[in-house]
Amino acid sequence: MPGPVEPGAWSVILGPMVASAGGMAWQVDVTLHHGEPLPRTPYDLLPASVAGRGPGWYRGDLHLHSVHSDGQHAVDKIVAAARREGLHFIATSDHNTSSTGVTWRGNVPTDLLVINAEEVTTRSASSAGPTAR
Repeated sequence: MPGPVEPGAWSVILGPMVASAGGMAWQVDVTLHHGEPLPRTPYDLLPASVAGRGPGWYRGDLHLHSVHSDGQHAVDKIVAAARREGLHFIATSDHNTSSTGVTWRGNVPTDLLVINAEEVTTRSASSAGPTAR
C-alpha cells in the first residue's frame, strides 16, 4: 500500500506456499520509488447504498481476489464481470492486504455496493501446515 516507509527492522512474509518442511531458498529484493502524494484518506469512502435499491434480497460475491494477491483481474474487470452476472454487491478480499481499496480512488461504481475486505492468513503451532523452527 502506498505511504511513508517507517525506519526500523522489517519482515517479509512469504507463506503459506512452502513445499518442504525444511523451508525453501528465497531471495527478496526491494526497490522503493517515490509516487504521487497520497489522498487525504487512504481510499475513497465507499457508498453505503445504491440509489433505487431498498430492503430486499441482494445478489453478490463476498470473496473476490484481485491482482493485489492471487487474483488475475484488476477491479475494473471485476466490476465488469459483476455487472454481467447481475450482482448487486462485491467484496474484494485479497490475501493479507487491504491495498485493493486504493484502486477504487476515483473509480467507485455507483451501481454496485463495494466492500473492501481483507482475507487474513494466520499461522500457529496448531495449524496443519509446516511450522518454522
